[in-house]
Order: sequence, then C-alpha cells, then structure tokens
Amino acid sequence: MKKNTFPLEKKHTPHMFQSIHSMKIPELRRKREERRLCGKNDVIRGPESIIYCYELYMNKLRGYYEEGLSLSENQNDIKAKANFLNKIGSLYMEQEFYRKSLKYFEEAIEDFSILGDLEGRAEVLHSIGLIYKKYGYS
Repeated sequence: MKKNTFPLEKKHTPHMFQSIHSMKIPELRRKREERRLCGKNDVIRGPESIIYCYELYMNKLRGYYEEGLSLSENQNDIKAKANFLNKIGSLYMEQEFYRKSLKYFEEAIEDFSILGDLEGRAEVLHSIGLIYKKYGYS
C-alpha cells in the first residue's frame, strides 16, 4: 500500500529571504498593515479599510501613469503623452479633484489637437463636459 505523500517543498535558501531582511522594520510594519486593511490573510474588513485600500490603489495607479507620462515625454511620444494625461485627469476626476483633472485634460486636448486625433479629443471633451455639467465649474 502506497502512502500519501506531500508534494516536494522548496528548500528555503538565503536568497529567498534577502528582500525581507533588507527592508527596514517600519516598512515591514507598513506593508503588514496594508495587507491587513486590504483584506489579505482573512482579516475582516470595515468601511475604513475599504476607503484606505481604494485610495492606496488610486495612488499606486496614478504613480504608474505619471511614470508612463514621464517616459513618453522623454521619448517625445505625443500620442502616449496625451493618453497618459487623459488617464491621470480621469483619476483625479474620479477622486473629485476637479481642478487638477481639468489641468490634465486641457494639456491632453492640446496634444490630441496637434496629432489631429479627433477620437481622443472627443473623449477628453466629454470628460470636461461632465465636470462642467455635474459640478458647475466655470
């Protein structure tokens, strides 16, 4: 009779934990708190943790978009720059930072106009129109 065997486990080598040991204790605590609040490790979440995780997600996403914007500016890629400006403006609009979003939308419109991209320009104008209609900015 054959015994039930467990799958082979990886042996832990020092390089697997190198990143953990190189982190500072406050950073580890912050990461643990983020994991706890964002519902990992089967922790019960409340409304505060959902808001925190949403803002954490939006900030990370905006960071990635701003990095892409920087790269597109360095490469002189106007279309990519316009798209990133539009995405950052949309994030600010979703977070109800309307003046910041308008600033990014206006830059995106200029770039889409230079390119002659009517579809991109129409998308940005639609977003600006939503801000003006719903929130009455002038």
